[in-house]
Amino acid sequence: MNEYIAYFLLRAGLGLNLLLHGLVRLKNGRGLFVTALAREFEDSCLPPVVTRTTGSILPYLETGIGLLLVCGLETQGVLIAGCLLMFLLLAGKSLVSDWATVTFQMIYILVYCILLFYLQFNRLSADVFFALQP
Repeated sequence: MNEYIAYFLLRAGLGLNLLLHGLVRLKNGRGLFVTALAREFEDSCLPPVVTRTTGSILPYLETGIGLLLVCGLETQGVLIAGCLLMFLLLAGKSLVSDWATVTFQMIYILVYCILLFYLQFNRLSADVFFALQP
């Protein structure tokens, strides 16, 4: 039973982290986040439209992925989507040589992969409640 509880706590912790990332960015004003992101990437090779588009949708992606992880709904697909989102963020931070942030993003990727690897322990979740077991 402890493995189910441990899995739940790690999944819900990651989900809460992402959910709050997204909600805080939305609360503070998406425009503020987009402007800060555009300024951070203005000397990179990314076109401003890519940076602004990413900044506009990122808070919604974080909020959605976080909420689904907290609930444990469609967990396998959400873990893959979250990991792919981290690849996008990792690529961006690599382009501006922000290696400290890249290191943290690798830790997020590791947590996503651990959760995906141990998906059979996802028993305290909406997936099981609604019989959408992995």
